[in-house]
Amino acid sequence: MGIGFREHVASLLAVFIALAVGILIGVSLSRQEPLERRMAALTQQFQGLRQENRQLRDSVSMLERGLRARGEFEAPLLSSLVAGRLPGVPVALVWVGNFDEVRFEHDIGQTLALAGANVVGSVSLSPRFAVSVTGDKAAGASDESPSGPDSPGETISRVGRMVGAGLWEQLRPMAQMGLVTWSGEARGTPRVVVVVTCLQDDTAAPLEPLLPHLVEGLRENAGYVLAAEPASAPHSSIGVYRRSGVTTVDNVDTVPGQVAMVWALASRAEGAFGIKDTAQALVPKQ
Repeated sequence: MGIGFREHVASLLAVFIALAVGILIGVSLSRQEPLERRMAALTQQFQGLRQENRQLRDSVSMLERGLRARGEFEAPLLSSLVAGRLPGVPVALVWVGNFDEVRFEHDIGQTLALAGANVVGSVSLSPRFAVSVTGDKAAGASDESPSGPDSPGETISRVGRMVGAGLWEQLRPMAQMGLVTWSGEARGTPRVVVVVTCLQDDTAAPLEPLLPHLVEGLRENAGYVLAAEPASAPHSSIGVYRRSGVTTVDNVDTVPGQVAMVWALASRAEGAFGIKDTAQALVPKQ
């Protein structure tokens, strides 16, 4: 009995199906090897990244140990390096910016005390003050009317004049409004002033143009002005102060930076000191 048409068609379909299945299996097998190679490569890369991560952690740990060791070594030397450099010199401190994230290796006030200086006042310009001054809404200060309105540059310049002249009581209206604060008992007229600045990137643009006005006001009464900032400051203001002709220290949060600060105050040195690209030397020449 011969093969019918239907049986012939069915056999042909079976052949085509078998061919299609074979092709699919072949394609699948041909793709298997590259996939396995890719998986092996990814596994190797992941293991390499884990190794690099371990090495980075080890490096960070070593650096932290080195920093602690350096601090333990330098701290005892600080007293001998600054002792007696500023005997009885009245100093005022002005703080500009946010120092919440800054870790000082040694307190600046204590370092000045070790040098024999007398800190007559420590004034901080609050964030609210910066916003108000930038917004042209700050309460100005003058000898006759401390609460009268004023322009931003003139306001911060008058603050500088008051600090430089030791007119602490005339800052009280601003303190009552929370625009400035001071620590300790502010009294006496400073001979030198240290402005410590730590600006964030988002606050630098509106506040930095006012810093020369602050310096201008301070210089009217203080004999010498030094500007300092932590090495870890998110935004450096050293360039602004240098263009105003002010001596600077760019690593005042460290022991070497505080030594540079005291030596500069003692000799009224001119220049830029510290470790950043703007620095001319680590410390002033002795």
